[in-house]
Amino acid sequence: MQGEGWRRLWELTKWLVSLAVAGWVFVSAMPTEVPAPDATPTAGQILIGVLFMSGLAGSATFGLLYALEWVYRGFRPLPVSPMVEAPQVVEHTPEPAPAPAPAPQRPALPHPDSQQNP
Repeated sequence: MQGEGWRRLWELTKWLVSLAVAGWVFVSAMPTEVPAPDATPTAGQILIGVLFMSGLAGSATFGLLYALEWVYRGFRPLPVSPMVEAPQVVEHTPEPAPAPAPAPQRPALPHPDSQQNP
């Protein structure tokens, strides 16, 4: 149970560090001065390039942290947590109704041919 919390914390840390690196690259790569107008990229092109660079840096950071996780685990997959399994569905089968009590037996009537005429 305690391992599940550490695993979730590690996942959160991986995502936050990757986003922080991407944000840092985005902020640090934005130009602070307006470039000269002679054959320089437009503001849109600069923005697309910076977004691409920050996405690439964030993805690379996430990949490195994921690889570090695999090395730490010894290249074994994560064990399946019992809390993740689907709950068991218990089907309720009604109990069978008790069989009706047998009717009392009456003596059989004699066959009409076997009766003697007086």
